Amino acid sequence: MNPSIRLLTKFTRPERYCHFAFAKGLLATGWVERDNYFLGIKRISFSANSTEDEVILDLGQNTVSFLSLKVPPSFNSLQVQEFSLMTILCDHMVLLSSSQGLYLYRIPELVPTPQNRACPIHRATPIATHDEYLSETSGEHIWNSLCSHHVGRQSTLAFSDDYKCSLVILPPSGQNSKNFAKHSFDTFISHGPSRAVWLRECTDNAGNTVLGGSAHSTKPDNYFGYARLKRSKAPDPLHAPRIPLGMQIEEIEDMSWDEESGRISIVCLIDGSRNLSLGDLV
Repeated sequence: MNPSIRLLTKFTRPERYCHFAFAKGLLATGWVERDNYFLGIKRISFSANSTEDEVILDLGQNTVSFLSLKVPPSFNSLQVQEFSLMTILCDHMVLLSSSQGLYLYRIPELVPTPQNRACPIHRATPIATHDEYLSETSGEHIWNSLCSHHVGRQSTLAFSDDYKCSLVILPPSGQNSKNFAKHSFDTFISHGPSRAVWLRECTDNAGNTVLGGSAHSTKPDNYFGYARLKRSKAPDPLHAPRIPLGMQIEEIEDMSWDEESGRISIVCLIDGSRNLSLGDLV
């Protein structure tokens, strides 16, 4: 059988730039229209005979200021999309992030997409919010408002006002905001289901490029999966070891890492030539 690519879905949005995320079989897109921020969530059909279910949320005008897409001068639009401002936690919840804080929304029941008609729009307000500039946020904490099937720690990505990206790891349920973990950088990041790697700005003493890495989604201590690894405690998300690549790179143009295989691919400039470098992170 010859490998092939099949188009699963397509969508049209009024804005050239939009946020998007894909996980759990759901495609989420966010855009600004008529001064309001909209969030569309569609279940992708992998069968030609199945119908697509969808829902559109109107988050109102207050969200536009902190969720409107900001394109850093040194980034192109494709790079910005890698730092999605939304994380699909499950079929029921989506987490939006900004430089001011985090906003948790419930996903309503998806309905079949109407033929030749606009999808119904629902007004939505956050279930819970977290403002990092306030010592305490009113209402229930986000990490205490998640579905009961979420255990351990969840994470998301966020942009700061100066275009630095942050990997934000929520505290476990029942703990306070002092247990937040955050890694900030303005370089490339690639993350899998439980771990992430990113490019460090500083090289090692020999001038070689160095990566950083950490766990970002963990299970509770004594989780049975950890027992198979002969450990009883969950990895510490604040622990971010240096990973030397053993080569000097002028500029990295793109980076992708597959957590399951450990294989990393880097498009980079070496001695003025563009190269594709492959390696294994173990």
